[in-house]
Amino acid sequence: MRGKAAEQGFANAQHNLGFMYEKGMGVPKGYVMDFMWLSLAKAHGHKMAWDLDIVKKDMNPDQIAKAQALAAEWLEKHNN
Repeated sequence: MRGKAAEQGFANAQHNLGFMYEKGMGVPKGYVMDFMWLSLAKAHGHKMAWDLDIVKKDMNPDQIAKAQALAAEWLEKHNN
């Protein structure tokens, strides 16, 4: 299950989950969650961090701030 692996901090799963949110594949489509999971994947060393710049182009500043706050909260909670 990708969600569980992403929650456990696996960068590939986090990247895949971000992509799923971008496309609305099995989860509600949304750039905030997409950006959050891609940010976490980047923080965990995923090589396709440039995906963040692509998603960011379609987001407003409030969405970006919310996604960054969610990612920071996740990192703090998981001590990563």
